[in-house]
Amino acid sequence: MRRRPGRGPGLGRPHFPQPEVVGAEPGPGEAMRLLRQRCEAGMFARGLDGDRRAVEQGRNEWRSRD
Repeated sequence: MRRRPGRGPGLGRPHFPQPEVVGAEPGPGEAMRLLRQRCEAGMFARGLDGDRRAVEQGRNEWRSRD
């Protein structure tokens, strides 16, 4: 059986771990809540929490996922 390059098992498709593996509580929306918290912490760590444009962009990104 020949394999096509780049088309192995699952290549090209997103794979996500179970929420509990990354520290999220089980339940609807908990993984997204944790991701949002981590993104906000990353913005703070980089000093972007005071950048109005960056904060607004973050809000727009999260609004599209809620």
